[in-house]
Amino acid sequence: MRRREFIAVLGGASAWPLLTRAQRPMTLARIGVLSDQSPALTSLDLIPFQKGLRELGFIEGQNLAIERRDAGGNHGVLRRMAAELIDGRADAILAIGTSATRAAKDASSITPIVFVRVGDPVASGLVQSIASPGGNLTGLSLLTVDLAAKRLELLIQTDPGVERVGVISEEGFATTAAQLNEIERAGQLLGINLKLVSVRGASELDAAVSAMMAERVNGLIVTASILLTENRSQLSQIALKAGLPAIAVRREFPEAGLMMSYGSSFAVMFQRAAAYMYKILKGAKPAELPVEQPDRIEFVINIRTAKALGVPLSPNVLARADEVIE
Repeated sequence: MRRREFIAVLGGASAWPLLTRAQRPMTLARIGVLSDQSPALTSLDLIPFQKGLRELGFIEGQNLAIERRDAGGNHGVLRRMAAELIDGRADAILAIGTSATRAAKDASSITPIVFVRVGDPVASGLVQSIASPGGNLTGLSLLTVDLAAKRLELLIQTDPGVERVGVISEEGFATTAAQLNEIERAGQLLGINLKLVSVRGASELDAAVSAMMAERVNGLIVTASILLTENRSQLSQIALKAGLPAIAVRREFPEAGLMMSYGSSFAVMFQRAAAYMYKILKGAKPAELPVEQPDRIEFVINIRTAKALGVPLSPNVLARADEVIE
């Protein structure tokens, strides 16, 4: 499809910025962003990405144009969105999430793709290996699965009274099964009984926690998930009302009122993605850029929530925290 035809199909509101269609400098770089998240969550994640690009000399509206597609959790539209970005002649694609990365890979074997927030790119079949990705993809792994068991360990270390733990997950999310396997294995080793509940929408959150409480759980693990992250405020309020000390993947959860989070720094991850994108826009080949694994894991505690729940935080636990939210 020719570019003029592509713009006509998409319409002015969703096409490349006016700068691109008018007098586009020869040095203008065009990045397509394909996200499996909502526009709001994608915008949050893109802040450090765009900051990183600015620091490296790529400034939107001057020598950079960014075209976005946000699936909002509807994985069925990702293939179409990926094709739109490829047909629009994006110089490179930033793919956010495993499903989005797979859709981008299926759409093109030529356009460079930098992926972010992928739990296990090798097991997912996205790259050949961490050291030698091969093909047109590289990016940053999230270690979502690897850290799943550690969250259970931290939860019972923080509150030794926790004996039965509820685990809430998003049904059908790309890494849900792998995360649950790791948590169940850890539960067996630690002698912790688990109550697993999956949800398909925000309207099911109350019922899910009620089902756990009926099983007399006294702790909660929130697995990595688009749905749960986008509804973190609601879930945090439900957990607090139920009196459940809880731990999640992203720092945005304790910022929203959940007791704790333990996971990769998304801000660092997306800023590192900017460095990868810079190298690719300057001519580097994705196949020659090893997949980067996070070197910074954040343990964040909301001390106000802990006090409201009556959880006595030991000096040892507080000393291990990277950040304490008052």
